[in-house]
Amino acid sequence: MKELINFQEGKFKDAAFPERIMCHDKEEFFNIINKYNGKKPRLYFSIYDCDEKRNFENTDIKMLALDLDNDKCLQNNIKLWEYCKKNNLKSFFLFSTKGFWCFIFTNNYQQLKNKKQALINATEYIVKVLDFSIGYGKSYDVDKSVMGDLARIARLPNGYDVGRKRFCIPVTI
Repeated sequence: MKELINFQEGKFKDAAFPERIMCHDKEEFFNIINKYNGKKPRLYFSIYDCDEKRNFENTDIKMLALDLDNDKCLQNNIKLWEYCKKNNLKSFFLFSTKGFWCFIFTNNYQQLKNKKQALINATEYIVKVLDFSIGYGKSYDVDKSVMGDLARIARLPNGYDVGRKRFCIPVTI
């Protein structure tokens, strides 16, 4: 999980409920999370870092995020895990209280010229290889709204969903 919530010098992360609070370091982030866990309906974190003006364009793309929420999300997560294992890709899976998030960690991200397009291309490639559908809404295998969104927030691991009365937990497949 430390790869998800990683603070770098001069970079910031948001804690979100979904309203965002910019955090300057790990201590501030977890103080806010601990204060609101179980009190706010849901907890989120910004997947990518931003600068002090909340600009995400200069972020390091250290991971690719996929959101799987439809009726086939468990089977699709297993396919995605097998794909990551076969291709020696480091990954992290979360049960998000209804569906799943998959984070695939990246290398050589410093050389990316168009970060948004790189995320879109990588997602489209994986979706095509695994024969997943992609679009907006719960009828699709992969949520298209996540693709290329540098300011995207995701469910926080170990955050409590007050409405569903469940924790967002890491899972092994």
